[in-house]
Amino acid sequence: MDWCKKGVKVSFIHSNDTGVIVNILDTDLVLIRLDSDQLEIPAFTEDIQPFEADTPKKIIVTKPVAKKDIFQQNEPKPLSYTILHSQGIQIAFVPILDKKNDPTDKFQPYLINDTPYDYSFTLSLHLKLFKAWIHEGKLDSMTFFKLPEFENDYLNESPELNAIFNRISTEGPGPNIEKKMKLKAKTFFNNKQTAPLINQPAHLFVLLEKSSGFDVSQKLEKDSLKDYTLENAKPLTTKKDKIYTPQHAVKSKSEFSIELDLHIEVLSSEDNKISNSQILHLQMKKFEAYIDEAVRQGVERVFIIHGIGKGHLRNLITSNLIRNPNVITFKNEFHPRYGHGATEVIFI
Repeated sequence: MDWCKKGVKVSFIHSNDTGVIVNILDTDLVLIRLDSDQLEIPAFTEDIQPFEADTPKKIIVTKPVAKKDIFQQNEPKPLSYTILHSQGIQIAFVPILDKKNDPTDKFQPYLINDTPYDYSFTLSLHLKLFKAWIHEGKLDSMTFFKLPEFENDYLNESPELNAIFNRISTEGPGPNIEKKMKLKAKTFFNNKQTAPLINQPAHLFVLLEKSSGFDVSQKLEKDSLKDYTLENAKPLTTKKDKIYTPQHAVKSKSEFSIELDLHIEVLSSEDNKISNSQILHLQMKKFEAYIDEAVRQGVERVFIIHGIGKGHLRNLITSNLIRNPNVITFKNEFHPRYGHGATEVIFI
């Protein structure tokens, strides 16, 4: 790109941020100093454009909402009824309304369990270059869990939900069930239903189908419909928005390594066949997955080995850690084991 030079003012295609290019890091990677807080962050050239004050920003045009289809703004309340046709564990995105009862550019997500079983879960939202949030908790039968807000602009950032569910029973924890879901704008806005339990119109998606790890029909074969309804018709409660660490983690702390080596020769045997951009994407994907697991395990600190080189990977890692609410601090100081080629990350 001929325009991509030092000193050029740019705007981010998928947000309202603007800044100035202060360094060319690679053929498709630049360092930008943001106008808002003078923070310098790396960015791929595909995500920026020359700044023009009179040029409107590229935004997602949301589907207009008819008056008769206005979403209720009230906080959902527990409902005392039993669902006989369970859909599974679902995520509902309820539009947030302004004071005039018009939709804003944000949604309130809820994780919903309309099954007769309790589950522990780990759920994270990944955007193009960083993780927006991660939550862990216990989702009791017939309850819902309030998640962090979801912004409309996230749909421009290739959002992906990564989930791990584990059924809790008197016989002990069941197998971990991993699910991934990519959210696309067209599918997102077309998939609108009344969400169970919260009883509000929402953009609704099934994360874990009722056939995955549980089977209501087996229960109904043993008991009459009346007995089944009475057994499961218990008061519903909402879960507080807090971090919960399940006792049956995928790995124990003792098995979790506090070191992550991101050198490409460690991650891939085909490092000579992929571009620098692909290498960075692979390294960041491994990094984000590792940080998520470290948070889930309750590890106090880890070391990310990125090497020295030109500093591109280190800058991306720094940009990611700054935005991570689970990180207290991090530092790239000399260490007798790693030299200056590693970043120490300390968690909350």
